[in-house]
Amino acid sequence: FALGLGIAGYFGPALVVGYLARRRRSRVFREMPLFLDSVKLLLQTGASLELALRHIARMETGAIPEIRRTLLYFLEDLDQGKSYEIAFDRWVEKLAIPEANEFAGLMVQSIRHGTELSPLLEQFIQDQIERRLAKAREAAGKRSVSLTVIMVTFFLPPLMMIIGAPAIVEIARKLIK
Repeated sequence: FALGLGIAGYFGPALVVGYLARRRRSRVFREMPLFLDSVKLLLQTGASLELALRHIARMETGAIPEIRRTLLYFLEDLDQGKSYEIAFDRWVEKLAIPEANEFAGLMVQSIRHGTELSPLLEQFIQDQIERRLAKAREAAGKRSVSLTVIMVTFFLPPLMMIIGAPAIVEIARKLIK
């Protein structure tokens, strides 16, 4: 009993924290398209990147709570005088998804070189849409294979019994006579 409790005490917290981290990454992943579209729209109105992010952080919407929460830390870093590169790096660590790293790299590149951000962001959003569609197609393909295995496992035996039952009944009748 003590050994079981020791193992549960050792592995249990790691499993719980891993589960919670996966759930949070999933929520951030779902929020990312709306966040990117919001940034793009605000940039197209003429707002600077920092102003757009500040506006999104102040929005009273429940659509992107995880990203909004991390944006407050990002803006706090900027208010404390940290460079954009450091602030974006820390923000990416808080979000913990690859898309955030790519987005931050795009933003830092635009700030460093002074390039127009809207076309780059539009292309980034299109790439994200294509990636998500590919991931959805992959998941659908895996599910169809799983469904095929389940159908063969559960439907094939009853189907064989239905198809073979008349022949078996006929053989049994001839053997009885």
